[in-house]
Amino acid sequence: MYAWGDLLLFLEVFGIGALIPTWLALYFLRPVGKFWTVFSVAALPFAATGLCAALVVALLCHQPDPSLWRSMVVAIGELREMVSPACAVIFLLATFTAPARWSRWALLGATVIEAPVGIYSFVYWFAPFHVF
Repeated sequence: MYAWGDLLLFLEVFGIGALIPTWLALYFLRPVGKFWTVFSVAALPFAATGLCAALVVALLCHQPDPSLWRSMVVAIGELREMVSPACAVIFLLATFTAPARWSRWALLGATVIEAPVGIYSFVYWFAPFHVF
């Protein structure tokens, strides 16, 4: 239990410390149009996987018959949910840094999809009673 808490604390501190280098990397990649095309096109399906993971966890987590495949699917969904807050912040940074208007709209859409998934995962993990 303590090791898991220490790991989460390390990841949060590392994630906050990595914001400035990530923003600088995105800033220096502004002139590379192909990067922004690939990144903005790949961001939307990646964000959709987070939404699917949240739905799977919400629907399958409290089933009365805990079979092996359900447990595996829920575990993979929970791992995907844990990445959502970091992805939402990265997509938001990229939204403000993207040079083209359509890239900004696609990245903003990915941010709008990832943010509620991150909020749901935070409430799911840290709520005093698991109401979800």
